[in-house]
Amino acid sequence: MSYGWSTTSFVFLPLCLLLISLSAQAQSVIDEQIRQLETDLLQINQNQQNIYQQFQMTQELRRNELQQQEEITSIPPVGTYPQTGASPELGSARMSDFLPEVTIGGSPPSYEEMVRKKRERQKRIQQYNSDLDRLHAQYQELETEKRVLMEQITDLRRSKQQEELTR
Repeated sequence: MSYGWSTTSFVFLPLCLLLISLSAQAQSVIDEQIRQLETDLLQINQNQQNIYQQFQMTQELRRNELQQQEEITSIPPVGTYPQTGASPELGSARMSDFLPEVTIGGSPPSYEEMVRKKRERQKRIQQYNSDLDRLHAQYQELETEKRVLMEQITDLRRSKQQEELTR
């Protein structure tokens, strides 16, 4: 009496089970690759955020230096000071709140001292400019790396979907 099993059936059944097992292993490898790429992507996002914060701080330092330089070299035009008094929209502003600090007593800074400070300020501004350029370039490099990782993740997900459809 035969149950319809032949020698080829005994070979075919384990072969099918082996293929299913290999397919499941391939899926787990793809899933692991996706998880690793997502971890790398998260790390890049954190690095970008750190660089952006450094950029903002450096930009603010540069802005303050430029403002100080401008305050020293310019005198406000006539009529730009707010009126003093207790008006609701202006508050209780005093003229001294809008004027640069003046040292009373002692001697004014020497010309050489002012020139030295101006050079130091210009040097700091140049350094801030180069730091901003460097930070911007680093941010863009990370953005490029991020795009590549995102494309790899997308490709792996597509291949995973294709394998799932072919089962």
